[in-house]
Amino acid sequence: MAESTDREFVVVKALAQMEMTPKEVAEMMDITASELIVDHGLDDVQLAQAISWCKSEHYRNRAERTIHPMGTPEYDDHDELGLASDERTPNKTYPLKEALSRLLRTAFPGR
Repeated sequence: MAESTDREFVVVKALAQMEMTPKEVAEMMDITASELIVDHGLDDVQLAQAISWCKSEHYRNRAERTIHPMGTPEYDDHDELGLASDERTPNKTYPLKEALSRLLRTAFPGR
C-alpha cells in the first residue's frame, strides 16, 4: 500500500510540476507508460507532460550534482541511484517525442 501511495505522490508531483528529489525521479522513471495510463488514469497529454517534467527534473538534479563536492550526501545520493551516469538519460535529438513514441509502442503493441 505504501508503495502505491508513493507512486501516486510521484505522479502528482510530476503533473503539478513540483520539485522532485533524485529518488522521486528514479521512482518515476521506473513507472511504465501503461501503468500511468491504466493505474493512474492519465491521458496522452498528461503522460507527455509527466515525462517531460521528469526529464527536466532529472537534468536539474544532474546539474545540481555538478556543484556538490565529492563526499557530500547530495553527491552520494545521486551516485547510489545511478543518476550520476548518462545511461538513463535520453541522448537523441528529440528525446520527448522519441521517448513518448517508445512508451506508447510499449503500452499499445498493436499500433
